[in-house]
Amino acid sequence: MPDGTGRVYRVVTSINKPELVRQDSTNFYGYNFGFYAFSYQDTIYSFGGYGYWRYNGHLRVYLARKGEWEIENLNREIPFSKAGYVAPPIWFNQKKGELWIGYSIDSKEGIIRSDNYPDGVTDSVFILNLKSKLWKSVGLLNEKVRKLASAITTRNLGPSPWGQVVHDPQKATIYLLDFERNQILTLDEKLRGRLLTY
Repeated sequence: MPDGTGRVYRVVTSINKPELVRQDSTNFYGYNFGFYAFSYQDTIYSFGGYGYWRYNGHLRVYLARKGEWEIENLNREIPFSKAGYVAPPIWFNQKKGELWIGYSIDSKEGIIRSDNYPDGVTDSVFILNLKSKLWKSVGLLNEKVRKLASAITTRNLGPSPWGQVVHDPQKATIYLLDFERNQILTLDEKLRGRLLTY
């Protein structure tokens, strides 16, 4: 799924040569740069992204039989993008079917706003239950995680069954953001060294 598009490709190997075969029929693109892709129960989802002068909080589901994306109806829209200059806290819990985010961008560049309503980043932590399609707020983002997420050097290493794994090269540290237990765990030096050499 290339960034900023709705294109879905499948890798097909023929005569020992891998080839990308397009699966979707998407015509439009540019509305979802920095989206978060995940799968759940054999279904592909795309959440959020930036495009057309705004950040969106749309949850899109890929319907393989139609080769098209559809937007799911949610109880609210929480704008999100994992743009290249930040490592926003986001994690999908495969067991429970819950999407956790701790970073929401409130910005609509095409709309003139008063000084009383500035653009910004929220520090609330939200959970989206995929079964009920309901967002709920569960608290505020820890200040340490907020600083880590907004540092231009921090990189997301990916999800794990226990939370999001991020790397802070300034401190040469790998963290596990354990959303469910509300913890920030640090990988020991030996394991960190092994991970960074792969």
